[in-house]
Amino acid sequence: LRDMSIVKNDSLIEKLSNIAKSKYRYKDLIEISNYWSKVNESSYKALSYGFSAAVELNKKDLAKYYYSNFVNLINPQSNRDFARILFELQANKNRKNVVSFIKDLVKDNNSRELRIAYIDLLYTFNLPHDVIENINNINIFNDRHLTRLYANSNLIIGNLRLAQEILEKFLKDKKLTDRQVFLELIEVYLRSNDILSAKEIIDNLLISTPNDIDLIYDVSVLLYESGFHTESEKYLAKIVVNQSRVDYLRGMLDVEKNNLTEAISHFDRVENYSYKFPALLAKSDVIFKKDGYIEAMGFLDSIDDLASELDMMRVFMKKIEILRANKKYNEIINLTKEYIKNHGININVIYSRAMAYEAMGNIDKMEIDLRKILDVDVENTNTLNALGYSLTIHTNRYTEALNMIERAYSHDPGNAAIIDSLAWVNFKLGNMKDALKYSKLAYEKDKDPEIIEHYCKILLKMGLISEYENVINENDKIPENKNLIDKLKRLKSETSI
Repeated sequence: LRDMSIVKNDSLIEKLSNIAKSKYRYKDLIEISNYWSKVNESSYKALSYGFSAAVELNKKDLAKYYYSNFVNLINPQSNRDFARILFELQANKNRKNVVSFIKDLVKDNNSRELRIAYIDLLYTFNLPHDVIENINNINIFNDRHLTRLYANSNLIIGNLRLAQEILEKFLKDKKLTDRQVFLELIEVYLRSNDILSAKEIIDNLLISTPNDIDLIYDVSVLLYESGFHTESEKYLAKIVVNQSRVDYLRGMLDVEKNNLTEAISHFDRVENYSYKFPALLAKSDVIFKKDGYIEAMGFLDSIDDLASELDMMRVFMKKIEILRANKKYNEIINLTKEYIKNHGININVIYSRAMAYEAMGNIDKMEIDLRKILDVDVENTNTLNALGYSLTIHTNRYTEALNMIERAYSHDPGNAAIIDSLAWVNFKLGNMKDALKYSKLAYEKDKDPEIIEHYCKILLKMGLISEYENVINENDKIPENKNLIDKLKRLKSETSI
């Protein structure tokens, strides 16, 4: 900053801007942006960085100033034009400030194209309710992009019937050429356990292009990820050429069938590096399942042809995952200490050690490690949520916990785990209205067992028996939820309403 006046090159100033942004030095970023605009009056990027910083700091008048200058410079006509400045907001830390500012901007500016750019931003922020609300305020006009966002947002929050109707209406009388939208409709059918309707579309697609390997593979992946493993294997068998992605998927299907030796054989045949490394990690899981954690750790130690430091870290974190699954918390602590000794501070490694301490009941050491992360990255979202939630369930420091979780929520208001933390700390504080609001939102976004349990406890506490029964019925038929549902049913009989 001291020597900034000697820098005249746009790419160098942009590098300086990115450094400031990564360090959360938003006031400096505004100073850089103002200087950049003087050096290059035609640079919309200079304005977008200043705009981003002003929104982050909630300086609304300054943000409007940058936005007005952008409009005068670019004269935006399409949602892509507006996206030039809104794109920079994707990297903002405080997403709540972003949503609040753009929401007001959209109210003041009756521009359909601006609203569409805003809807795209909301979708990247994983805020399906806001996407739906904004699309409802404009006419879709059978627009393909908006239709997909509308349907997928409803799918995310579990409105399967509406998502199905939206896509079916859009595809009515259309030929089987819009493959992506048809695949999205297939996903809706699969989420609804309507395998017959899904297979009807799949078979019609394959009749029109029977030898399309990419389509067959995409369909097989979709079926696999939706839990229809037999059907996935059936369609995958239509691919007779050797491909790494096919071998990898066949290996994953064999894992689901507990054909562990066959799974390893498929993983060993993977050659393409994009799939090779995931195959190696998947193989370690199979070895763990087949021969135990010591053999799995030995296999991971044997992987010595790693391409990058990132891949080395992935191997290290896989070791942590396997040790955690085997409840070897002391080994995790020793492994992480050795890593830090040899490689220095790493946020992921410290976080893993903190979670091991928590699992051992050593909450003091967990808190020390999590605060070490915040010393390095004061706005680390996962750490703020983890520490806030841990303080909620292990201590009575609820006000302090609420502050941390609210900071995490401002960074990622679409994250179901953070929303659930916010619900539970409000429950502990006795703020039942907020607890219910956030718990319901978390449940709509994610049916994680802990989220289900918190939601049911809050419903029972508030005497909302009908809503409680609906949640129980929705999850009662899922085999892996049996113990949880039995626990929640007992809880009802023990709860004084």
